[in-house]
Amino acid sequence: MVVASPEDPGCCGGDVGVYIAGNVAGVRRSRRGAVERERELMVVASPADPDYCGGDVAVYIAGHVAGVRRSQRAGVYSTKFKLENECSYTVWPRVVPGNGTQPLTTTTPLKLEPGESASIFIPVSWFGQLWARTRCSYDITGRFTCLTGDCGTGSAECDSAQTVPPVTVAEFNISGNGGLDFYSVSATRGYNLAMLVVPQSDGEANCMATACVNGPNGNCPYETSGSCTTTCFAFGDPKNCCSGAYVPRGVCKPSEYSLYFGSRCPWAPSYVYDENDGKKKNRAFACSMADYLITFCPHPSLATG
Repeated sequence: MVVASPEDPGCCGGDVGVYIAGNVAGVRRSRRGAVERERELMVVASPADPDYCGGDVAVYIAGHVAGVRRSQRAGVYSTKFKLENECSYTVWPRVVPGNGTQPLTTTTPLKLEPGESASIFIPVSWFGQLWARTRCSYDITGRFTCLTGDCGTGSAECDSAQTVPPVTVAEFNISGNGGLDFYSVSATRGYNLAMLVVPQSDGEANCMATACVNGPNGNCPYETSGSCTTTCFAFGDPKNCCSGAYVPRGVCKPSEYSLYFGSRCPWAPSYVYDENDGKKKNRAFACSMADYLITFCPHPSLATG
């Protein structure tokens, strides 16, 4: 699903349009709880900020330019992550700072019901990862566990930077080398749901959307409950995990899983050397001065990756 979210607190007026494959899709407005939604078929625009009052929007997906106004704000928080759940089930997103980077100001666990959204503000010069936990529940002892994306800590707060594969992961380096943002959707740790990342820039940067939406179709080498497990996680041997004697580039070869997802999600890295392979499309993308809209379970017909 492609989502456009004009969220400038100070914006005033303007038309909202979602452009798909060169066509303009009309939208109508409805309200679900506290979240305003613009919905027509599988196309959604979700201005959720209380001060939202419109703004011109154009989102081009699957490797095209995403030209959307950047949110205006002051202080140490430089980038907004807008998370949208378009799955038919509840997801529990987890945003994890990398080692040595600034922590987020809140540890409150995020829970998104179908159709809900939430925004997170990311500090300056931040890098980290984001994923969604699925099929989560508490057992009779109060331990919190998830079928996919579980942290292994037994708590909804997920006070760990680790996740149990298989899981689809979005990776970000905000204001990194040269002040640019670098981002990717990765299937190197498996696949548990479809994910789409759309930069919302000021229109000056040639910022590209990326996604992994074409998940298991019954042909995944190691498919369980709609998710797809990596060969490394399935067997744990050095050859499939690019460890030990198989660390060097050229020695570590793409596994059966990597080849499968290389065709299913060509924009998403599926093994350790994908991101740095200049001959392939599946590498990290760059953008400047952007916010990011992350959609869980976007419709597969609206993206190619």
